[in-house]
Amino acid sequence: MNKSILNKDLGRRLSGYAASAAALALIGTSANAQVIHSGPQNVVVELPDDYVEIDLDGDGISDFGFEMYSTGFYSGTASSFSYYNFNVGVVLNPRTDGYNNSWVAKTGVMSVQYYTYYKSTAYGLDMPMVAPLASNVAVDSSITYWGNVTTADYIGVLDYRWLNSWYYTASSGLIYYGMGEFAGESNYIGVRFHIGASVHYGWLRVAMAGDGSWLNIIDWAYESTANTGILTGDGSDNTGPSLSLSGVGASSSSELVTITINADEDIAALQSGDITVTNGTAVGVNQVSASEYEVSVQCNSYGVVTVSVGAGDAVDLYGNPSETAASISWTYYNLSLDMNTGEGISIYPNPVDNELFIELAGVADVSLISMNGSVVYQQERVTSHNINVSDFSPGVYLVQIKNDDGVLHRRVVIE
Repeated sequence: MNKSILNKDLGRRLSGYAASAAALALIGTSANAQVIHSGPQNVVVELPDDYVEIDLDGDGISDFGFEMYSTGFYSGTASSFSYYNFNVGVVLNPRTDGYNNSWVAKTGVMSVQYYTYYKSTAYGLDMPMVAPLASNVAVDSSITYWGNVTTADYIGVLDYRWLNSWYYTASSGLIYYGMGEFAGESNYIGVRFHIGASVHYGWLRVAMAGDGSWLNIIDWAYESTANTGILTGDGSDNTGPSLSLSGVGASSSSELVTITINADEDIAALQSGDITVTNGTAVGVNQVSASEYEVSVQCNSYGVVTVSVGAGDAVDLYGNPSETAASISWTYYNLSLDMNTGEGISIYPNPVDNELFIELAGVADVSLISMNGSVVYQQERVTSHNINVSDFSPGVYLVQIKNDDGVLHRRVVIE
């Protein structure tokens, strides 16, 4: 699983894009003519007791509910006791009109050593787990195991976390137990729901934090033709964004430079931790639009500065990470290079028989010219540079330093 969608708490960062109840009705047709896709929604549900209802088709009737629920209880005496804490993420059917919307379930039930509580009801060992589905899985009438087929208020468990802290005479300890395949992952939930009296198939894509503390309902889709199956992910965007960086040329004397980051689609809020700067510091990130950001970079020392956004560090509104890195580099130079006095220019050793070292306090073009006027070596836009002169004929040469301010020559002897 990519680091961006889970380790960086993308669900929290995307929650700013969560659709309002009114916007949930504004769903349109995807490139697949019969598949209706929600677009990015990113509805975040958190512990200890957040609850949200999802209207898949925008008809004003809630089709599925999601809750992150936490409860606990204490048993024992002062000298011997146990405290049990239960965190559970569930999906349920909020309808009260007799239509039992359902979800693809695992073929077994959750098995827990003690109790599994949801609200005030003890479900014991009989809580079916929701099946986590990968992309391109068929959700249709061929599926034989569905949750919530006959009981209107039945729940399906996405993930379950149980903590038992205990004390007995002079001993104490913690027991941690978890069950489910949603925590720390992004998965699809296959669903079957009703529009009127007709049965339709669909999917919801969700991502859950590794510790089970929040659930992000990213997007969903359904087949508009009754009793027609759908593939998980059908109608959605499954490709990550591409980035480009601009804002500076090959060199700059500015200590503070603004770099623009453009994406080919809307992305989640970039933060300074998503941006790597070599020989500098990202001192501010400003969001210009959903696909454009500006980064203020403080250069550290003269030389090459590089700004990059790594593969996976930019994520679109569906949680898809960027597949390739993007970067920009430039040379930060000092304006104190004086072509009249030679200040900021160091050429050594002289005489030289092997490596000639040229150190500049700014950017310039460097040439080595023989006494008959032939240019035997040339390099453009450098700061510090070495020239191997061992293959040149012995004699007197001119080192030419040239920039926009003028030309300076220094004589060297090659032995």
